[in-house]
Amino acid sequence: MGGTRQRHCVSSSCLDRSAHGPSRPERRGGFAYVRVYRSGGVLDRPSTCEAGKSLTAGLLRVWRAVSQPEFFAEGDAMVAKFFRNAVMALLLSGCTAGIYGADMAKTDTEKLRVQQVNEFVDGAAKAYRIGKPAIIYGDVSGMRGAAAFYRNSAIYIGPAMFQTPHWEALLAHELGHYILGHDPGRAPQVGGAAARDELYQREHEANREAVFVVMKVKGLDEDRALQQVWRWRDSARRAGIQVEGHADACTEIRVLLAGFPTQKFWAEKVPCAPAKWAERSR
Repeated sequence: MGGTRQRHCVSSSCLDRSAHGPSRPERRGGFAYVRVYRSGGVLDRPSTCEAGKSLTAGLLRVWRAVSQPEFFAEGDAMVAKFFRNAVMALLLSGCTAGIYGADMAKTDTEKLRVQQVNEFVDGAAKAYRIGKPAIIYGDVSGMRGAAAFYRNSAIYIGPAMFQTPHWEALLAHELGHYILGHDPGRAPQVGGAAARDELYQREHEANREAVFVVMKVKGLDEDRALQQVWRWRDSARRAGIQVEGHADACTEIRVLLAGFPTQKFWAEKVPCAPAKWAERSR
C-alpha cells in the first residue's frame, strides 16, 4: 500500500521531534506514556489503561457475536459496524496493545499457532524497537474468510491462520503495514484507478517489508527470506486467489522480486519473474 514511509519509533531521537508540541503516545506494555513538553524538557507520565483494555475485550466479544450471519436479520449490519467503530476508537487511543480473543484456539495445534504468532510479533517488536500492535483473534466482520488483516494498529487473526503453512510470511506482511504506518482504513484521497493503484502500492510495500521482517525475526539471509515470502504469494497465484485491495498475485510477485535484484540468480527462473529477467534466462 502507498503513502509516506513511516516507522513507529520509541527512541528519544524520534519521539522528541519538537520541544513545543506533543507526539503520539509511546506504548509500553499495558501503559501509555504521555509525552509532556515543558521548557524544552520531556516528562514521562505513565497512565494505566486497564479500563480501556477491559472495555476493548468486552466490545470484541460482542462484535464477534453480532458478526455471525444468524445473529441479526438482514439490514442490522449497522449494529456490528457500531461495535467495530467503538473498538477502532479504543485501539487508536494507544492503550490497547495486547492480545484479545486467544481463547478461540481450542485444539493443541491451534494453541501452538497462537503461541507462535505471539512470539513472532514479540520478535518483530524487539527487532524494530517498536511497540507491539494489538493482536485480535476471532472471525469478526470484515475478515471475509481471510487468515489475517491489518487495521489501525491492530492485526486481526482469523481461523484460517491455523491452517495455512505460510503463516509467517502472511504475518510478516501484516506487520509490514504496521511498521510502515499504513492505515488501510483511510479512504484514498482520489477515486477510480488512482485509488486502486494507491492500495496496490501499499500492498507491494508491505510485501517488500515482509522480507526484512522475516530476516530480522528468523535470522535468515535475504535469499531465504525472499523465498519464504515468494512461496506465500506463489501459493496464491497457483490457487487463483484474488484478494480485495491487492493486485493479482503474478503482478505482486513480479514487483516483489524486482525489488531484490541480487536474488536474480534464482528469481529469474520462477513464474511471473520480472519481464527483463525472464527474457535473459531463456
